[in-house]
Amino acid sequence: NKKNQVLAAVAEHLVECTDELIKANAVDVENGKKNNMPEGLVDRLLLTPERIQGMAEGLQQLVALEDPIGEVTGMKKRPNGLLIGQKRVPLGVIGIIYEARPNVTADAFGLCFKTGNVVILKGGSDAIHSNEAIVKCIRETLKANDITENAIQLIQDTSRETAAEFMKMNEYVDVLIPRGSARLIRAVENSTIPVIETGTGNCHVFVDQFADLGRMCLHVIVHAENKVSFGVVECRHQRIVLAEIAQQVDALDILILLTELLDLPIRIVFRGTIVHQDKFAVISVHFLEFFHHHLYNFPDRCLGIVAWDDY
Repeated sequence: NKKNQVLAAVAEHLVECTDELIKANAVDVENGKKNNMPEGLVDRLLLTPERIQGMAEGLQQLVALEDPIGEVTGMKKRPNGLLIGQKRVPLGVIGIIYEARPNVTADAFGLCFKTGNVVILKGGSDAIHSNEAIVKCIRETLKANDITENAIQLIQDTSRETAAEFMKMNEYVDVLIPRGSARLIRAVENSTIPVIETGTGNCHVFVDQFADLGRMCLHVIVHAENKVSFGVVECRHQRIVLAEIAQQVDALDILILLTELLDLPIRIVFRGTIVHQDKFAVISVHFLEFFHHHLYNFPDRCLGIVAWDDY
C-alpha cells in the first residue's frame, strides 16, 4: 500500500529531523514567553525528542489501520434488481484551522493522507516556525516517494484577515475542520465552506458515591491530568464532578490535597457557592450555567471540581 509506505517514511523522517524541528520550535517558545503566553500553552507548544517520537508513533498507528477508501457498505437490492450501496471515498481538499499545537500538523496530514485527501493547514501564529519545519519535513518525504508535495500545504500568513478569506474559498476547499478551543470553533461560524465541527476537548471525571476516593480516584485523576498525549487524541484537562458525596468533608479534603500534589489552582463549587478557591473565583447560580460557561473556560492547568448531590 503506497499510502502506508509514505506514512511510515514520514514518521521516520520526522525523527531524523528532530534537531531541525526543535531549533524551529525554540523560536516559537521564546516568542511565546516574551508575549506572556500562559504556562500551559507554552507546554503544549513545546517540542521535545520524546514528543516528536510520539508524533511519529501516531503516524505508525495510522499505518496499522485498514484503509477505509473504496469500502462498500450498506448494499441493498431494489425490487427491479438494482443494487444500491454506499462507498467510502475521499472528501477532496480539507482545510484545517488549529491553534498553537505543532503536533496537530503531523496528525492532520496523517489522517488526511490515509483517507486520500489533500490538506491545507492554517495553524496558529504562535507555532508558525514549528509548523513550517514540520511541513517542510513532510513535503521532503512526499517528494522522495514520488508523491506531489502539495498533498500538504501550509498557509504561512497567520493574520485573521487571511483566515477569514480562507473560510470562504468554496471553489478550492471541500470541507473545513476547526481543531481547538470553543473560541476557535466559534470563529468559523461565518465560513461558507461546509464545516465539520469538533468537540472542545474538555475532559471530565465523574466520581459517584461508590468510588474509592482513597486510591482509585486519586490514581485516575493524577495520571489523567499529568499525562500529555501527542497522538491523534489528546485528553488533558480534568473537571471533577462529585455526586452525592458533596457533604463528605473528607472527600473534598482529599481533592484539595490532590491539587497540592499536582501543584494546580483549584475551583470547587457546591450548589453554585464557592466552598474553596485558590487564585480563581467562580460565581455560579445554576448547574447548567456553570457547565456551559465556567467549566469550559477554566484557566490552563486548573483543576475544577463541581460538588453536586442532586443529579
